[in-house]
Parts: sequence; C-alpha cells; structure tokens
Amino acid sequence: MALPKINSAPKYTMTIPSTGKEVGFRPFLVKEEKILMMAMETGDQAGTLNAILETLKSCISGEVDEKKLAAYDVEYMFLQLRSKSVGETSTVALPCSSCKETTPVKIQLDTIEVKKDNTVDEVVKLTDNISVKMKYPSFHDLLGAGIDPEKMNEVDTIFKILTRCIDGVMTDDEFHPAQDETEEELQEFLESLNSEQFSNVRKFVEAIPQLKTNVEFKCEHCGIENNQEISGIANFF
Repeated sequence: MALPKINSAPKYTMTIPSTGKEVGFRPFLVKEEKILMMAMETGDQAGTLNAILETLKSCISGEVDEKKLAAYDVEYMFLQLRSKSVGETSTVALPCSSCKETTPVKIQLDTIEVKKDNTVDEVVKLTDNISVKMKYPSFHDLLGAGIDPEKMNEVDTIFKILTRCIDGVMTDDEFHPAQDETEEELQEFLESLNSEQFSNVRKFVEAIPQLKTNVEFKCEHCGIENNQEISGIANFF
C-alpha cells in the first residue's frame, strides 16, 4: 500500500510581477530544502540559481513557463515561497554608514516588493533614423549565459546582459530582430555606439526591476541611525 502524500496541495497565492498572473503555491518541503542547502553549500552560483528555479517549478501549481520568467519574477516568487516555508522574517547583518561595523537587522520578507522604474522607455533613440527596442531578459536566458543576476552593475556583466536585452534594431523602414544576430554581432553593435548613445541604452539595464526595500536601524556599535536601501535576493538571507 502506498504511503499517503501530505503537504502537496497549494495553500497560498501570489502574483507574478511581470505578467500580473496569479498562481497557487505550497511551501517547499524537506526534499526541496535539502537540494537548496546542498547547492548553497557548494558555493556554485549557477547550481544555486538552478536549485531555486527547480524549487519554484515543484511548488507552484498551474501552468507557468519558466523560460519566460524575468529575473525579478524568480527573485520575488522565491522570496514569497521562502517566507511561507521557513519564516516571514530574516535577520541580516548590515554595515553602518558611519563606523562600517555590522548590526543584525530583522527584515519582514513578505512586505518586500519589486520596484519598477516606469520612466524608462523600451525604445531608445540613437540617431534620427535608428533606434533600439529593448526587453527585459528572462531568468532562463541569464542563467544559460552564465550571468549572475546579483551582479547587474559589473561592467562585463552589463555587456552580456545588454546583448540579451536588445529585442531589435529599428530604422525608418526596417526592423532587425536581435534573435537573427549572433551575440558577437550584437556586442559589436554596442561597441560601435558613442558614449552618450551607450549611456542611454545602459539606462534600461540599470532600471531592470529588482527586489528592494528601505531598512532603518540603529548601529549597535556607534549609535548612528541608518536608513539603507537593500536589493537583490542574496541580500535578504
């Protein structure tokens, strides 16, 4: 006789930030937590990110195409999953802006939201007749290219991400889809831009939505009051 299955039904719902679609999910179980812990212990970033994605696939009910999930979708969804599985708070060590010593600060995970910059246009005009249409890269694309979503601001990473953020290049009468070009050709295109043009394209990457929250705390070493913005899923654990 087969043993009964427990804790398999979805108990909660959350909304995917990029699509607004509501999905059900259950907390992760010991088997999934074990896989996550093993991946984190190796220090292999790609392995950890893969484990996070696999955990989401196991715990979410309904049809979700993981290849279309944006990096910020995965961050937000895993944070919601973690808050219902392990606890809705996490204690992190934050450095003081004055003495630089760290203070343990408790963060309420279920209140953290994805921050979006609605002032950034997806179409970047380069010249009078040439523009670039941008898109947010999927988590799957970043992972497949060996890109760590936590390192969005590093120069070499920005170039890699930019080639995956280009949806196409537009002229007055033609659209050149990026999927028809190689990564080397897209990088050559980026390198052909002048500083102002590149800066305008880069603004799109710098505005990719992230998990962000402001944290206020009093340094336990020097007594200074701090107000810091923290972002990226790794900084909440």
